[in-house]
Amino acid sequence: MDNKRLKQRLAAVRAYLNSKESLRTTATRFHINYRTLFKWVQLYRQGGEKRLLASYKKPWNRMTQAAEREIVRLKEECPDITIRAARDRLLDKGIRVSQKGVWGVWRRYGYAGYKKKEISTDFTKYSALTEEATAKLEQAKQLLADGKLQDAAMILNSVPSLPSNELLIRIPDHMLSLSRHVEKIGALFGTMPLSQYLKKLQSLYEKLKQAHMYYSALRVGFIEVLALEWSYRPQAQLERIGELKKLLTKCKECSSYTLFDVRYMLLVSEAIACAELMQLNKARTIARTCQRMLAHRRHVPIKLMYDLGALYSYLEEYQKALRWMWKIFKTSDPETKKQLALPYAGLLYTSGQYDELKRFLKSVDITDQRGHRARLFTFNAHMQLMKGRPQQAIDSATHALIHARKDELTRLISLASVTIACAYSSMGETKKARDILRRLIPHLKERKLFKDLAWLTIILGQEVTGKGEVPTTDSTYPSVVLARHMNKGEYVRAYNYAKRKGLLSPFYRYTFFFPDTVISRLEKGKPTYLPRAVRMLPLFNHKNPVIHIKFMGRFVVHKNQVYLRMKMPPKHNAFLTHFAFRASIPGSAIPLQQVLHNFWPRAQNPARNLSHLLFDIKKALKIPHHLITVTTQRGMRVVLNRGIYFALDYHEFEEALVRAHALLRADMWELARKEYVHAFGLWRGAPFKRMYDAWSDDFRNVAMNRFEREVIEFAKQCVQRKDYKTVRHILKRIEKAISDNPKLFSLKSKAATIVD
Repeated sequence: MDNKRLKQRLAAVRAYLNSKESLRTTATRFHINYRTLFKWVQLYRQGGEKRLLASYKKPWNRMTQAAEREIVRLKEECPDITIRAARDRLLDKGIRVSQKGVWGVWRRYGYAGYKKKEISTDFTKYSALTEEATAKLEQAKQLLADGKLQDAAMILNSVPSLPSNELLIRIPDHMLSLSRHVEKIGALFGTMPLSQYLKKLQSLYEKLKQAHMYYSALRVGFIEVLALEWSYRPQAQLERIGELKKLLTKCKECSSYTLFDVRYMLLVSEAIACAELMQLNKARTIARTCQRMLAHRRHVPIKLMYDLGALYSYLEEYQKALRWMWKIFKTSDPETKKQLALPYAGLLYTSGQYDELKRFLKSVDITDQRGHRARLFTFNAHMQLMKGRPQQAIDSATHALIHARKDELTRLISLASVTIACAYSSMGETKKARDILRRLIPHLKERKLFKDLAWLTIILGQEVTGKGEVPTTDSTYPSVVLARHMNKGEYVRAYNYAKRKGLLSPFYRYTFFFPDTVISRLEKGKPTYLPRAVRMLPLFNHKNPVIHIKFMGRFVVHKNQVYLRMKMPPKHNAFLTHFAFRASIPGSAIPLQQVLHNFWPRAQNPARNLSHLLFDIKKALKIPHHLITVTTQRGMRVVLNRGIYFALDYHEFEEALVRAHALLRADMWELARKEYVHAFGLWRGAPFKRMYDAWSDDFRNVAMNRFEREVIEFAKQCVQRKDYKTVRHILKRIEKAISDNPKLFSLKSKAATIVD
């Protein structure tokens, strides 16, 4: 309807309402029938201008409701029926309707007429928005604004099909029809715990099957498959896919082209589940089938290309995945590129294209993407390790766990733990690194992360092998093949394989657990294909010492894993701890003025005091004098670390607590409890004993407050789960460690109160 007629309609209604004229007089003045004006006034009073100006009008030639219901019933009971087959069946029942008429009904009810370029996992986002739906959505919106929930629900229930909208979320379930439940369920993802969401999906799926609404059940079942995939339950995922395949073949004599996208996405999901269960040959066969299906399409939707790229990522065919992602980036709009930025960045990270990854992350804004912070910390952790900064890599990995959402924790706990283990191994602390990997094994078994468990078995040798650990498979992942090459000492073959498969990041990680081959090649002058900063790490270059300081209790120092029998004054111990915290890797420095002000605030010649202190420390540590020097950098005098890697027990304490928190958030109490116990076991007493400089005083308070909070929180968690034995055991250990500190000794009574 044009604007002129709409203005006339509004003017006539206002003229009648704002004057004392009769209905007939006003209608005559505007040259319209008085009955027409009466209808307009009624519409205006129901919903204001929006209701009055709504241009939708039911077509005069629409078929009867009985015929429509029969056409809809056919599609619901036989999801794969074609338009021609539906027309023939209707004709057998005495209902004469053309193929175009069948298609028109299916379009109104959301079974056909999709926006092909906008195909996604949520069918409401690519269903056609009809004129009828638009008009009734406006009515319902107005009624909701007036607080009339029941009336709005009645309006929405009368619409054949509703595209994606925010109104359904605001209306209680008991007011909506089954069709509206199907359209609403997809929008509820992420608004409730995944377990609760799965129960809701399963309940709706059963209701639809009982009502013989198999097409709608297919849609709900597909959403359930995606939710199961998200929660890493591949066996349940395959079982549901098997049921959905049966629904797709209800009509055996025909196959509808409108279900191409559903068939394709179910195949992709099936392949991903098979890959999770190590059925790789079957998964690869499905991937080739999907690629052939896309080859026969003239216009391939972005969603389908992305799904194939994601499938190749699961199969660790990263070069193929990158090619499909690049196709998307060449043809998509800026908003789509932004949405796919994180997956593409993940592929660049895994394939070892770090320079390209940096350029790409600078060119796109991903700050509003779901889970971007944890991903960026994960990327940064590995790149810090490649720059020869193990402590910074550990910090980034722990931050990734802190910022991870609950549904990301299953994967990130594994990846962060491996990165932390690599960092410790790079400093020569291979025993500690292997301990971290051993503690990771129960998590991998419980979450059935068989791929990670397979290559971890190779790295740790025979320590985790056993019947039933990893399912039998007819093939294996490229990352596991790569680990086998490294284990056999086939270094060059492993590198070439990693480069061909896009697995350079796993290759670099594995080198930290097979250092002998790298060292041998370095001694012979052969290429190692590792960055120079990695080759200079203590694991491969024994000229750089690793000093491990334990100050949470009696002050203890190890050099290259060997205990140093040394006795220094408390101020020397305080300076060494301070320096290890702030200049933990070669090349880092502390401003000289800050050091002098902290340790000798009232001394007449603090520089001389520092010189004597550095001499004593170097002598006690048995290191060359040039490794810790006072020099000038950018016009500022600094205390410079020229070649020492420091490790601190407090950092290990913090890492264990972060892992414990992550496992607790992932509802894995038994594993979280072990991490808590490990963390508290590192605490041997009050830190910075007899160290009274300003920095030590401040940090002592921070450390003790953190310890107190964590012990009390752990006691609460134990009591909540009625695990009194563990908390009493911890309290006994704490009592031995803190008997000489009044503040920490009061902690025992606080925790004991919680237990009692």
